[in-house]
Amino acid sequence: MKRLPLTLFSISTAFFTAGIAVRAEVSPEQEKFFEEKIRPVLAKHCFKCHSDKEDKRKGGLVMDSKAGLQAGGSSGYVIQAGDPDASLLFNAISRGNEDTAMPPDYALSAREVGDFAAWIKMGAPDPRKEEGSASVVNWRNPDVARDFWSFRQPVESPLPAVKDAAWPRSEIDRFVLAKIEERGLRVVADADKATLVRRAYFDLLGLPPSPRTVENFTKSTDSSAFSRLVDLLMESESFGEKWGRQWLDVARYAESTGKEVNITFPHAWRYRDYVIKSFNQDKPYDRFIQEQVAGDLLYAESNVEKADLLVATGFLAMGPKSMNEMNRVQFQMDLVDEQIDTLSQAILGVTVACARCHDHKFDPISQREYYAMAGIFLSTDTYYGTVSQQGNRRASELIPLPIKEQAFAGRKMTAFERRRLEQSLEDSLAERSKLFAEVRNARNRGGAGMDQAETRQTLLRLNGRIAMAENRLDSVDKDGNPLAFAMGVKDSQRVTNARVLDRGEVDSPKEFIQRGFVSVISGDQPPRIPNSRSGRKELAEWLTADDNPLFARVMVNRIWSWLMGRGIVETVDNFGVNGQRPSHPELLDWLAIRFKSNGYSVKKTIKDIMLSRAYQLASTFDARNFDKDPGNIHYWRKSQRRLQAEEIRDAILAVSGELRFDAPRGSEVSYKGDGIVGRGPAAITENDVLGESLGSYRSIYLPVVRDVLPEIFNVFDYADASLVSGRRDTTIVPGQALFFMNSPFVLRQSAKTADRVLAEKETGGERIHHLYMLTLGRAPTASEIGIAQRYFEEFPGVAGGAGKRAALDTFCQSLFACAEFRHVN
Repeated sequence: MKRLPLTLFSISTAFFTAGIAVRAEVSPEQEKFFEEKIRPVLAKHCFKCHSDKEDKRKGGLVMDSKAGLQAGGSSGYVIQAGDPDASLLFNAISRGNEDTAMPPDYALSAREVGDFAAWIKMGAPDPRKEEGSASVVNWRNPDVARDFWSFRQPVESPLPAVKDAAWPRSEIDRFVLAKIEERGLRVVADADKATLVRRAYFDLLGLPPSPRTVENFTKSTDSSAFSRLVDLLMESESFGEKWGRQWLDVARYAESTGKEVNITFPHAWRYRDYVIKSFNQDKPYDRFIQEQVAGDLLYAESNVEKADLLVATGFLAMGPKSMNEMNRVQFQMDLVDEQIDTLSQAILGVTVACARCHDHKFDPISQREYYAMAGIFLSTDTYYGTVSQQGNRRASELIPLPIKEQAFAGRKMTAFERRRLEQSLEDSLAERSKLFAEVRNARNRGGAGMDQAETRQTLLRLNGRIAMAENRLDSVDKDGNPLAFAMGVKDSQRVTNARVLDRGEVDSPKEFIQRGFVSVISGDQPPRIPNSRSGRKELAEWLTADDNPLFARVMVNRIWSWLMGRGIVETVDNFGVNGQRPSHPELLDWLAIRFKSNGYSVKKTIKDIMLSRAYQLASTFDARNFDKDPGNIHYWRKSQRRLQAEEIRDAILAVSGELRFDAPRGSEVSYKGDGIVGRGPAAITENDVLGESLGSYRSIYLPVVRDVLPEIFNVFDYADASLVSGRRDTTIVPGQALFFMNSPFVLRQSAKTADRVLAEKETGGERIHHLYMLTLGRAPTASEIGIAQRYFEEFPGVAGGAGKRAALDTFCQSLFACAEFRHVN
């Protein structure tokens, strides 16, 4: 990239620096990235020369404060938001010019440099607070810490008085209306029946209702029709596919390691299916969490139940991993950190992992408490099942399951394949033995005639080939039938406590810390961890205890957010100081208490919310309300939501009649087996993630390979599968319109939809009406009928007959592309 002259560079970055000062708050995901990836590197490598506290300001640059980093140094501003190549800081640490390289005496690792590039690309968000910041609280006083709103026990408040006593249908409505009246807002009208049935179908199943369903519901005069509809939809197998997908976002589900060497997880799909089944069964949420944290330690009445419990612990094994990490201890501590981070955010809504390098900067979580939890996971073995090969220094086994595997596509080994693998293994072992002999002979000659680098690469390739062959042979029984394995965790044979690591550095260990929990959440009597056990079972009990102030609150807030479009706590993954405060704290507590009293039933909580009048409001715009509450924080209307990527694909398939409602066994990744993404003839490629072999199954069954996603997922804001994602972003970008215009999938399904309406309806008017009911869930208006008729009459080639089919295909495509199709009112 051509460099800007320093003067021009300084002027341009001055705008950037000024922009940061007034930029919106740093998001929880950005704060986490800074605290875990950026601050520790600054502290270890930069503060010794660029710190106000150390009175070191080389080059006039101070980096131990947000203001100092923004101010830059004698060479000008050091960061250009969004552009690492134009940032002096990045050029220094990437050693683009050895004369200005930093640190001066050694280089940062490629991963650290990559983290800084990613940070600058996202705008260099810096959550550090300056002295005197109002959000910094003295947590040293435990009474002050426990008085923060989210660490107090939920309290059942009296139902608030409201002026319009006739409006509420439920307790939920009383809480919502009280805030609306308090703010001087007015509630919009109720949604019409066609809107309501479409909303319920997408919210509960992620699918559109059939035209017959819409017509029957709109004609019904039964006052309990909606309640019965909700019950009916929650009994559908499709319910678990929709609501399980939302939990998979939280659990950062994926089928590969991601990062530098992207290695597949061929057995991850079992966890996906476990989650779907759990939501369909309405498994109590506390049991659901206990199984994922400590399923291997829970009692099972049968081998089938035992297998389910082992699969559930895949929650802790599913995260991204740096498989080529040379330092074993570093890899282990990174693995533990990822497990703590996921568990604490997903279940408690707090960022415990921010205390890895120092006491949490905002929440009452000490570094010692972080390492107390780390000891639990250091005493746990994680099985993620990657085969040893070139680029994978941290291979792992899988957990055998006590069940017989059901045969599924591509996994039964034929006798011919077995013989071929056995021969390949024999040849590779012989070749390796020959290589070892050559190395010994070369050493006897003093190393003459041996290229050490080439020999090392050859040995790595042979070891990888041997490991892959052995793994494939060990994955089937004597008849070639696949054996059942799962990702997951089990207690280690070696129980240990963790040592506090100074600044989180593995080469700076300090004192040992007894395994334990975060005290501010622990209540009066936290579970005691026996010396002989890891403590995961006790961890599961602590997380799900009735007196845990966060457990029920966090989940009911997720459910509310998924149904209402916005959480009562908007930062659904962060209930700490840097998170948002609840808009309706009394309602949140009421929901949490009711969740407990209902046995942690997710379905009952869903029904409570959906039967409220607040849920059943229209999405009508009101200018007066909008001026006072543009974000609809007080729910004066039902917020319109854009369908998620999976819902868009599934809805298109449902409309065309191509959607399959049965579930496949396994996934595209499991069919391909072990390997590195994009490497080798048998490895999964970018083309494979389109899921063509899965045909028209629901989108939850498409492969989720980190950093290589199906096009529709990338275009429509799929969750980052490396992070806890309780709420997806919603963007509007040109690529979305282009997807509907040019995607082969959309074009193919438009033609299939045309085939369907031609087969099901006789006349042009009937077909127009049917298409609107299929795609939008409503009848067309008189104006829309007129426009459609003119379109068919004036389409090129229609007069001669050749253009009639093209007109219908493109009309179907235009309905898929319209904003109303991909939104729910």
